[in-house]
Amino acid sequence: MRFKLHHFTEKLKNAITQAPVEIVVSMFYWIIIWLDIAKITDIREFGWTFPICFCMIYAINHWTHQRVYRWIYFASIIIVPLFWLWQPAPMHSSYNVALIISQLMIFLHRGCFRDEPYVRNVINYIGDVLFALLIATLAWLLSLAIFFSITYIFEIWGDLERYFTEYSSTVAFVFICPLLFIAFNITGTREHAIIRFVDLVVNYILTPALLIYTAILYIYFVKIIVLWSLPKGGLSYMGISFITVLLIGKSIQPLLQKRIYNWFYGHYSWWTLPALVMLWISIVYRVSEYGLTEARIYLVLTAILITLSTMLFFARHNRNYTILTIAAIGALALFTYIPGLSADDLGINSQVKRFKTAEKRLMTLSPKEDSLRIVEGRVMYHSITYVNHAKIYRYQESDSLTKEILGFSNSQAMLDSLFTPAEQNKIVEGRYYNNTIYCSFNPIDSLNIQDYRILRKIYQYTKTPMHYEYWNDSGVLRIYQNDSLLVEFDVMEWFKQQIPLDTNLMEEAFEKNKKRLAFFDTGDIRVILSSLRYNKDTKKVDDVNIDFILIK
Repeated sequence: MRFKLHHFTEKLKNAITQAPVEIVVSMFYWIIIWLDIAKITDIREFGWTFPICFCMIYAINHWTHQRVYRWIYFASIIIVPLFWLWQPAPMHSSYNVALIISQLMIFLHRGCFRDEPYVRNVINYIGDVLFALLIATLAWLLSLAIFFSITYIFEIWGDLERYFTEYSSTVAFVFICPLLFIAFNITGTREHAIIRFVDLVVNYILTPALLIYTAILYIYFVKIIVLWSLPKGGLSYMGISFITVLLIGKSIQPLLQKRIYNWFYGHYSWWTLPALVMLWISIVYRVSEYGLTEARIYLVLTAILITLSTMLFFARHNRNYTILTIAAIGALALFTYIPGLSADDLGINSQVKRFKTAEKRLMTLSPKEDSLRIVEGRVMYHSITYVNHAKIYRYQESDSLTKEILGFSNSQAMLDSLFTPAEQNKIVEGRYYNNTIYCSFNPIDSLNIQDYRILRKIYQYTKTPMHYEYWNDSGVLRIYQNDSLLVEFDVMEWFKQQIPLDTNLMEEAFEKNKKRLAFFDTGDIRVILSSLRYNKDTKKVDDVNIDFILIK
């Protein structure tokens, strides 16, 4: 026991001496997150950048280890202030891609450019991450158990429960977990028992399932050839999942003790061909029909990388995974961070072009050609909705930017300007039902700014400083400013005061009281609605959309 404890202590010392920049970065994030929790400073979304900064610096550490370029490793701490200036929004594509690239950088480990060492390094990395997370989580849960036991038994520190939970989780996952990971991974010599576990999973669970899935895909491939039909839209994601899992299974084969399915994985490129054909047909069809979006561009990039993997294994290179990793890093960086080439920009440009083409066709149609007008209206509706939502992620004033590009501030303004109410009901599929009454308003009609000091645009997105949530089960609307609750309003109670729910002429009542439904007042705030949807069966307001609020 003493020997093992001494051995573990030596690993921790070794981690500190060989990865000093990573330890300093962990401590820095640990401290500023503590200060943020204590409300001493506001770091906004910066805390989410920790795994990206840590992994990038750790990768540079490995690339420059014991080399003349070691100064680059110590200079890499500049990554932290760069991310402080950038602060990508969590779960946005710019953040997600940066996180993926940071992981891929670690996979490009020194001395692991050939396929077998590359895969061994990746498996060891995953094992070390999981092991460090397990120990850190256990330590955190034990600390919580001790603290809450003390507060319960001795009835003290009850007001510190929330703070202790937050502080202790920061210590566990921002400092202890990275330190343990470095201690386990820095030497790069330890083999994991996880490889024996992978042997079991790949040979007796994963591969049998892949064989069945391969048979299903081949049968479906024969079916679409015989019937000469197009593959279903969701097949693109199924094909990518199948080929990715097949590639993972193939990459692990050289490390397995029992290579039962070498005959299957040895012909990886041939097995993927039918799936690739269906994948590309599906992608080309969806792009030609619906245009490019940010998600579809990343789908195309993924398909290109998967196609590259098939070509590489046909050529029988010995550095396939390194080439794929470098290609993935380059492609993701190019189509995420280069203005004009980013997936976001390309998606918006494609939908703008699609909208304007449909608008030109619409202008040539007479009012009697209602079926063709509805087809073009659907194209325009989906395109302007995409552009409007995409702009919200970049700017708060998305409506004005959308109007500048497309001539309409949002989809509802476009519908009201170009289509009759009957046509609108057919254009917006899945939104209008026989049991539903939809009422849209012109927000300008309710913008009487007399007696009010402040006019604010508001969105139903938590990323923006001023946003709202509507819970249709309870009929409660909540408006937030900088994540603090500004207003809580019972929409159903207000609605009952405007229109009696027992009336049999609901549509007429809506039309008669339309001006009264366009806004409501609560305290010093007037809320301006852009639309409202009522369900006649449940007698509830299913949805409300807000454009502005006025504050006295």
